[in-house]
Amino acid sequence: MDQPEAFHILTVGHAPLLVRDLWDRIAVRGGYRISHIAHPSFDRRSWPKELLTRDLFFFRDDIRMVIPRGDPDFLASLEGGVVPTIHNMIMSDRVVSKLPYSEAIDYAGLLAKRLTALYETVRPTIIIGGFDGLHGSLGFAVARHMGIPWFAPLFSALPDGEARGLSAIPWPVRRRSAAGCR
Repeated sequence: MDQPEAFHILTVGHAPLLVRDLWDRIAVRGGYRISHIAHPSFDRRSWPKELLTRDLFFFRDDIRMVIPRGDPDFLASLEGGVVPTIHNMIMSDRVVSKLPYSEAIDYAGLLAKRLTALYETVRPTIIIGGFDGLHGSLGFAVARHMGIPWFAPLFSALPDGEARGLSAIPWPVRRRSAAGCR
């Protein structure tokens, strides 16, 4: 892997502006090959035409498609170790948690199957995704299941070395605790 282009990054779940303003710039400056799986709220028709690339994939060809029945056994196979339960993934998503539970399972199944297929097709070196929605949690679970390194950027509003609620704790302990929060 001496050549940057041999290092293939796959991002999961980003919107068009983040792809254009962050990931495209990293690709150009670093010489990396970066592919993208768009945020699940986008399909090819809703993605800006000027940002359509050959290395762009979607969870659904048509966002209005009928979602097939979920496969609870497949979803269960993704759980365990450091991977949270599918139930916790669903309940932590601000939108999906409001769906009837059977529909949430179906949606989770669609995302997990599509992520599996895309990871097999793209064969990335690493995956960079979010952690703030069902697609991000499932992206991590599928990557872990397939043995692909997963990273999630952390953007904190807290100053470096500080953690909320730790101001009453003595400084040496607070510093160690804050380091664990990064």
